[in-house]
Amino acid sequence: MIFTSKKKKTAKVIQRATKDVVSDRNLATICGNMTSNENAASYLCTEVMLQRIHALVFVFNRKFHREYDWATLNFVTTCIEQGIQEGTGNQTLNPIIMKGLSRLMSMEGSGPERMNKLFNSSAQLVIEQDKQLNQDELINFIDKDVESFVMGLDKYFQ
Repeated sequence: MIFTSKKKKTAKVIQRATKDVVSDRNLATICGNMTSNENAASYLCTEVMLQRIHALVFVFNRKFHREYDWATLNFVTTCIEQGIQEGTGNQTLNPIIMKGLSRLMSMEGSGPERMNKLFNSSAQLVIEQDKQLNQDELINFIDKDVESFVMGLDKYFQ
């Protein structure tokens, strides 16, 4: 039997989850159906990816940060970057995701108030591209999508 370290196994999990996030064609289709504006659809898809990856970082932090000295922000962001590379085959999305992740992580607050700030931030960026979109509907869509993503993270962290 081959034994792998918890660190290596966790790195693979983060990479695989990130790869799945950035290569989710279904998400791209749903976002495209929400607006006829290609820029807005692209922004929405990117913002949902960011929110999912932010949730992944949150779950990682809760599961591993206190227990393992290797479970740092640098570790998780390196794994995310590798997952983006695997999922897209290039690095063009990498700086966009990392900048957006930094934006989300720097938002203050806690609990539901912070979540509303996070989702509102994403919705505002999308609305700048298509003023016809409803902010509450966008926030609800992002919220439901992230909730579904987090509920499915168990398949990665088994």
